[in-house]
Amino acid sequence: MSRPRPVPGRRARPAGPRAAAAGALAAALSLAAPGPAPAQEAPYRLQPGDVIAISVAGLPALDRRAEIQLDGAVPVPMIGETPAAGRTLAELREALRTALAGRLLPTWTPDGRERLQAVSREQVGVWVAEHRPVFVSGDVARPGALPFRPGMTARQALAAAGGLMRPAPQAGLALDPEALRIDHAAAWLALAAADARIWRLRRELAAAGAPEPAAEVFAPASPPPDAASAAALARAVETQRALFDERAGDAARERAHLAGALDQLDAQIAVLQEQVVVERRREEADAADLAVAQGHAEKGIYTQSRLADIRSAALISATRRLQTEAGLMALQRRRTEDARTLERLDVQRRLDTLDALAAAGVRREADRARHEATLARLRLAGLAPVPTEEGEPVLLVTPDRGGAETAVEPDRLLAPGDVVRVQRAASEAPLAAAPSFPAGAPGRDAPGGAVGRAGGGAGGGAGGPLAMAASPAAPRTLSAPGPRATPDGAGRPQAAAR
Repeated sequence: MSRPRPVPGRRARPAGPRAAAAGALAAALSLAAPGPAPAQEAPYRLQPGDVIAISVAGLPALDRRAEIQLDGAVPVPMIGETPAAGRTLAELREALRTALAGRLLPTWTPDGRERLQAVSREQVGVWVAEHRPVFVSGDVARPGALPFRPGMTARQALAAAGGLMRPAPQAGLALDPEALRIDHAAAWLALAAADARIWRLRRELAAAGAPEPAAEVFAPASPPPDAASAAALARAVETQRALFDERAGDAARERAHLAGALDQLDAQIAVLQEQVVVERRREEADAADLAVAQGHAEKGIYTQSRLADIRSAALISATRRLQTEAGLMALQRRRTEDARTLERLDVQRRLDTLDALAAAGVRREADRARHEATLARLRLAGLAPVPTEEGEPVLLVTPDRGGAETAVEPDRLLAPGDVVRVQRAASEAPLAAAPSFPAGAPGRDAPGGAVGRAGGGAGGGAGGPLAMAASPAAPRTLSAPGPRATPDGAGRPQAAAR
């Protein structure tokens, strides 16, 4: 059978899902039977739960997304129920093209008239729009169903499920999971808000001329624990952004005000300088008149009263000139002060921001310590994964449609519908250090206290390390948070000091 030609004007979609599905099925077969992969991989066969997309070029009304039902059929317009389960994508595409080819389907012109249009094989496109999910269980933070993507590996499924979850705490540690989550969310939000404040202060420093650049977009150091915390952080970041904009606008307005004041002072100084020149000329003219009047008075031409009037006019001219020069000096001094204020505006802003940044850094460290303490409590309660570099988890995969559960490598490809069960390796995941509790709380007692007694006495004694009962024969599987202890083969709790 010849390969159908691609539909003109439409991207060739079937090739991508078909190749990815073939690789996924080969991965599933290799999981069921470990060993070298066969020379030629079998194509992926559709199963109930897969979503099929059907498109007819030129007839957008026939575009459909249909899920394969439990009986293995997929509903198709103009055809009805079409068997799909157990077929490859190429077989289903060929069947649908054969069923639709040559049919006269009604279409409508832009003016509303109906006309019949024949469908050719090349117009029909069929591809897998959505595969069945992959299921993850065991020692993971968020067990459940994950959307399948072509090329998904067991390692990626583990990461999408939130990573490894530490084993549940043993009996004797009375920890309220809801209270721990609330405390952790509050501590995370306080730390993220402190980071947002530091982000805003660094942006202000950059705007004030600091050499260090600042990020334009804020990103928290760790993902939010829940949607409410993410929404609260978004509001806090928006507040910090508004505060930055307002402070930047206020600084710009202050700078513009001082620049305008300097321009006004320059204009006033220029006027007074011209006035000083005029007053000095008038003073010189009055002084010359006084000298002439004195000569005339000596000759008896001017009376003493006339001489006194001329002398008073000369004195007034000199006084006006001195007053104008005094006003000019005052304006020049004021301009110097305003110029210095404008020059120190950015400097003072940087100094104030640096002081606030130092205080915010101290507060941020306190919030970070609180966040780490709440995270340690979550890990102690088995509600958060423990970061570790020792040991690899055991990944067990059960192929879809039957098959034995098989241990696989983390980079093994998965197929739609596979079930991945995660178990911890025997030498993996040392427990997080016990958090600081208030005086008298569990974990702060003398040797043999609540934490030490939880391990059946193995954790007691000097130092009181936290002990967890474990089975040496098989890895442990976390089913649900809660106190439990797994006995060993001899029936005695075996303490594995973490």
